[in-house]
Amino acid sequence: MPENSEIAKRLDMLIKLSRMQLMPRISELKKELLVTDSQRRAYEALDGTRTIAQIARSAGYRDESTLRVLLPEWERRGLIVGVGKGPAKKYVNVENLEA
Repeated sequence: MPENSEIAKRLDMLIKLSRMQLMPRISELKKELLVTDSQRRAYEALDGTRTIAQIARSAGYRDESTLRVLLPEWERRGLIVGVGKGPAKKYVNVENLEA
């Protein structure tokens, strides 16, 4: 049976291969869903640490209402991942997920 470090190396390789396969689809989704500069800035800021209000301000939105509509759709389509639940839920763009 492989040691933990060997298992970790194999998992890391699988993650990297999965990312390589997904990148064309992520590029398609970005072109389709991120049509404004504000949307692109919001996507880039999704790192799993900021609140929706913070993301909205940094992306140039007047308030967070637009992102409260967009983010669940982006998550449903596979462009971002939600972390947590309820009001404390944050989001990470799939390109910011740890490799």
